[in-house]
Amino acid sequence: MPEIEALRHQPSTKLHPSAKTGGVGKQNDNNNNNHDSVEPAPEATPGQQQSKSLYADDAKKSAKIKELRKLVENCDDFVRRVDDLFLCRFLNCCDWNVEEAQQRMCKLFKLKYDHPEWFVDKPLAHYEDLLNRNIKFVLDKRDKKGRRIFVSRLGALDINVSSATDLAHLDELWVEYMLNDLETQQNGIVCLLDMSGYSIKSMRYLTPGNIRIGSAKADLLPVKLMEFHVVNSSVLLNAAVAILFPVLSKQIKESVQFHYTNWNSLHAHLGKEALPSEQIQKFKEEK
Repeated sequence: MPEIEALRHQPSTKLHPSAKTGGVGKQNDNNNNNHDSVEPAPEATPGQQQSKSLYADDAKKSAKIKELRKLVENCDDFVRRVDDLFLCRFLNCCDWNVEEAQQRMCKLFKLKYDHPEWFVDKPLAHYEDLLNRNIKFVLDKRDKKGRRIFVSRLGALDINVSSATDLAHLDELWVEYMLNDLETQQNGIVCLLDMSGYSIKSMRYLTPGNIRIGSAKADLLPVKLMEFHVVNSSVLLNAAVAILFPVLSKQIKESVQFHYTNWNSLHAHLGKEALPSEQIQKFKEEK
């Protein structure tokens, strides 16, 4: 798909050997590569910033970017990107509150330090086969609020091939790609979860532990607004969600909308032109 081609040619997954996962605890220099972080842009080398500010014409925002950069560079507990584009992710999602942005960064890095297996830690080429399964992808068109639409075809999962952490890596790769765009940082992301074909075998992913870590990661990603729209859900899935819903964070619970096979309901949220024609036809056939 063209979306995957776009992701493949992004420089967003090139590892930088000096960028470590950090968190609140200091790391030993002898840590292995599982604690390396993915660098989303060639200018992402820690300590290096872009030659021109993204908000050169906005003195207040430029000052806040510099303030956050100083906090990050003066923190001995982790090494991170300090380019404008990366810092603006956290500033945008925290309404330009520098203290909240730094706290969110620290919490996210701490989660990565505690659960490195849930985060991307290898070059993009390692995930090429997973990407080519088209389980997850980003649509070309935005929704009526200017948000990126991130589709997950969970019924296309092969549980004999993909693990829960594989899916978490795939989500992270796409989020990294989407957040390299200021419009997405400002407007947010819509996650469209297509459950058609979801089998009972796939229920093994829905453990309390997986839900807890996945939910915590989703809460801390630097996305200003994230909504989840579930379509083609079954009675079986609804029962599972009812059991696991208490494990989800309040933020995730409030952002989930179930549409079942009601095209009009989904259309009201995303807009008439948001979905490709083949997806529209699919809904009409299933109603």
